Amino acid sequence: MSDGDHMDGLDALVGDRIRGEPRNATEDEEVRHFDKLEEDAKRELYPSCTDYSILKFVIEMLNVKVMTNLSNKGLDMMLELLTKVLPKGNLVPRSTYEANKILRDLGMSYEHIDACKNDCVLFWKENKNLDKCPMCEAPRYKDTRAQGKKILHKVLRYFLLTPRLRRLYMAGQRAKDMRWYIDKRVDDGIMRHPADSEEWKEFDLQHPDFSFEPCNVRLGLATDGFNPFGNMHNNYSMWPVILISYNQPPWLVMKEPYFMLSLLIPGPHQSGNEIDIYLKLLVDELKEL
Repeated sequence: MSDGDHMDGLDALVGDRIRGEPRNATEDEEVRHFDKLEEDAKRELYPSCTDYSILKFVIEMLNVKVMTNLSNKGLDMMLELLTKVLPKGNLVPRSTYEANKILRDLGMSYEHIDACKNDCVLFWKENKNLDKCPMCEAPRYKDTRAQGKKILHKVLRYFLLTPRLRRLYMAGQRAKDMRWYIDKRVDDGIMRHPADSEEWKEFDLQHPDFSFEPCNVRLGLATDGFNPFGNMHNNYSMWPVILISYNQPPWLVMKEPYFMLSLLIPGPHQSGNEIDIYLKLLVDELKEL
């Protein structure tokens, strides 16, 4: 199976759905979102425009915004100009807000979780209403008496995993790929996939209830730091936590579209052993799955 079968533009996001099976209210909402995305992926940006759908246009415009550090106001002005320049009946969103609304159903939203500046705790659950760290007593907010407003020391971004896993099983070919390690993998003693490893087999023996269901997701986790400003003289850094599904065939596992950003931990220093504090959010969600 070639990469082209899987990497056909937006089809990887809005491919064919599994229909006719009973669903709960949450799944019905996901299907409606999927339907809307599929519709936007097919709608021409303007009459007779064959190169750009409204969804493709919005994705590329927002990518330009990020890559060039364009402000919301700057993008608003560009969208307003394009609305006037393109033929009548065009579907160019009128503002950055409208453009983001179109992408909301892609599952790109995230939660803000306040964190201790010393990586002790998250201001979450039982610590949600605290103004200082219960362990080191560091303040939650910077001293902003002059400005008269509260500014947080550190904010974690958490991207929900459940909606993205659900979409993998809503798309027909993607759902088949998620069973590849059971249905298509050749077990001949040659190491081609993590499922061929002794560690994988030992895990199956220790957790038979989990391994019995082939649709259960085997996730790998990776993290590394980077400077978001590309300035070596600036010691600020971000630490993304990436999840990878090992259910899929080896030619897809390490493809960028299948990497799932889970956490974005602010710097300036490596989290080290304290990363466990941030992983609590992910562990909490995994326990609910």
